[in-house]
Amino acid sequence: YVMGGSLATTFVVLVPVLAFGLIMIARKAMPAFRAVFRKYDKLNESIEENVMAMRVVKGFVREEHESGKFRDAAKELFDNSVSAEKIVSFNAPIMQGCVYTCILLISWFGAKIIVSGTGLTTGELTSLLGLTALTGLRLINRYDVEGLKKDVFERAVQTVFSEPQVDFATESLPEGDFTVFAVEALP
Repeated sequence: YVMGGSLATTFVVLVPVLAFGLIMIARKAMPAFRAVFRKYDKLNESIEENVMAMRVVKGFVREEHESGKFRDAAKELFDNSVSAEKIVSFNAPIMQGCVYTCILLISWFGAKIIVSGTGLTTGELTSLLGLTALTGLRLINRYDVEGLKKDVFERAVQTVFSEPQVDFATESLPEGDFTVFAVEALP
C-alpha cells in the first residue's frame, strides 16, 4: 500500500484466488499420487518376488503369465501417473493467469490514476509493475515423504516430485540468503 495505494488491492484480491486454486489442485492430486506410490510398491514387490523365485517361475513355465502380470501392473501405474500429472499440470496456468491478471489490472487502473492526476506517477507505476514481474524468483517445493522404500523414493524424486528438464531436485535446502514466502502442508 505504500507504493501503489489502492492498486495494492489487486494483490489482496488475487492472492486468495491463487491460494484457493492451488489448494484445490493439491486436494485432488494427493490421493492420485498416493495411489501411484501404492502401485509402485505393488510393482516392486512383484518384481522382487519374481527375482527371488525365478527358478520356480521358469520351472513351472509361468514366465508368460508373470510377464503379463508385470505389463498390466506397469500400464496401470503409467495410467495413474498420467492422471495425477494432468491434475498437477494446472499449477502453472493458474499461477500465470493470476500474475498476468495482476499486471493487466495494475496497468489499467494505474493508467487511469495517472491520467486523472490523483497521486501516482509514471515512475511509481513502472516500479509497482516491476514487483509483479519478478525475475530471479525461485520456487522451492519441499516434500516430506514417509513409508517409501529408498529405491522408490529415488525414482519418485526424478519422476513425481520434479521434472528433470526444468527442476533441480535435492534432498536439502540450498545454501544462501533467502526468505520463505509461504509454507503449505498438503493432506
